[in-house]
Amino acid sequence: MVAIFAMGCGGPDDDDDTVGSPTEVQVEGVGWSIHPEIESLIVVTWTQLAPATAYLEFAFDEGEWQQSPPEPVGEGPQEQILLGIPYATDVVFRVVNDFGDGPLATGNFDATAGPQPASLPPLELLTSDPARFDPTGRYLLGSINEDEGGWMVGTYWTFIIDRQGRVVWARPTPDRNFTICVRVSVDGNDILIDEPTYWTDFDGGEASKVHRIKLDGSVVQIYDTPGLHHAFVDLPDGSIVWGAADEFDETLEKLLPDGTQETLWVCSEYLASIDYSLWCQSNTLYWEELSDSFLYSFYTFDSILQVDHATGQVLRSFGQAPGSWAFDPEDAAFWFQHGCNYTAEGTLLTSSHWSVDDHKGVAREYALDEDAQVLREVWSFGLDEGIELEGAGEAHRLPGGNTLHNYGTSGRLREVTPDGEVVWDVTWGGDRLLGRTVFLDDLYDFAP
Repeated sequence: MVAIFAMGCGGPDDDDDTVGSPTEVQVEGVGWSIHPEIESLIVVTWTQLAPATAYLEFAFDEGEWQQSPPEPVGEGPQEQILLGIPYATDVVFRVVNDFGDGPLATGNFDATAGPQPASLPPLELLTSDPARFDPTGRYLLGSINEDEGGWMVGTYWTFIIDRQGRVVWARPTPDRNFTICVRVSVDGNDILIDEPTYWTDFDGGEASKVHRIKLDGSVVQIYDTPGLHHAFVDLPDGSIVWGAADEFDETLEKLLPDGTQETLWVCSEYLASIDYSLWCQSNTLYWEELSDSFLYSFYTFDSILQVDHATGQVLRSFGQAPGSWAFDPEDAAFWFQHGCNYTAEGTLLTSSHWSVDDHKGVAREYALDEDAQVLREVWSFGLDEGIELEGAGEAHRLPGGNTLHNYGTSGRLREVTPDGEVVWDVTWGGDRLLGRTVFLDDLYDFAP
């Protein structure tokens, strides 16, 4: 496309496009363009005439001004990005300098974000109660299949939407590879996007990769993750851990920062040790920092295993595998579970089918009775909602106490209060697969 530029200068009394006094903003030649790949991003450029702390102020909803992070800049050309603007939306911005005595701003400039990609699936906001939202969830990061009619084929999009259901960022996964486990890096600086070839090239995931990116699309690092088909996690030391397919078996693999790969655990060996013989394939991997262990969810035998990172020992088994903990009450068992994790209170939270025969979606939370080895259900949501959930899905407890429930192949997402009131409900319609979803607070955490 052709970049659009709006040119301007520092102040209303500045006849020669320069500012000569430190009591005035030291800026000239302000311009803007649409990012060539992600057209919701507006790239602002200017020439800085003297060192300062500089940032952008901008608004696209009336009366709601936002700003980019202040940064020290020297003389010369500068560039910053406006983030969080919905596609095809008009925005007003200005450049701000601070020389230590308070902010000084240019006049206002007008810009417009580029059009939303035509093939990006539309979404509908069904319920919105902002007063009861979790306060840390300003934006939602996730992925969605462009195509209806199942999840095995299609073009996947990684997206970010705001609380009004407006798309503010989107990136298609190339080569029709899947993206179903997008996440924020453990250090909070980058977005990690999975690109498994298991489902598209039928190569057993031999060419699967994870991309670590910034929101301008720049790639920080690419990780080779052979066998990746579903979930992965990153660790504080820079390692990547994932479930790797090996025909009907699966191993837990770790890629170290020095590029070496090691096997942490072998599913078939564990099942043999408990005299159990089934196909091994996982759908969720969650790292618990406190115990340095992994919650490892297997949909092929309706079980969640807690695997020690250092030893590969199975510390706990929940679900239907022999030797697993019991459920209380018995009819509160999870089936075809996805998205398991421990909450801050130490309870186990997962998304599940209602029962072994009924595929309506339910989020279930359990207290762990270690002495009795029993999962005691303490909360659930969805039993009376009647929303089908054939596959995928997840549940996350939010910092303020609400729960985010993702309905996977139903292409629907809901935030609910502890008493089961729906305060946010978004749907993409049809039977598109909605991948992993997580709330974000500040998009500038992921800026280049």
